[in-house]
Amino acid sequence: MRYVLFILIKRRFEWSKYLLVLIIARSIYRLIVVMPEVDANPVTKINLVLQLIMSVLAFAILYIFPKIKEWMNERRKYIPSNRIAQSSN
Repeated sequence: MRYVLFILIKRRFEWSKYLLVLIIARSIYRLIVVMPEVDANPVTKINLVLQLIMSVLAFAILYIFPKIKEWMNERRKYIPSNRIAQSSN
């Protein structure tokens, strides 16, 4: 499923971000189900945590950081250039 998601994101399908959110939700659900079990292997628990972290980072890198960068570029348009030069000194 992650491989299919990679292909969809690479081809710029707009709805692929919802599939990524679904994967994050599924990872959280699996983490909630597995963590309280005493018989679960510790490696499995670590693996689930790492999968969740990587999915959240992928979402941030693909969708959140570009929006922040776009917002910062829009903001720079309205700040006079001499003000930017003065603040860097």
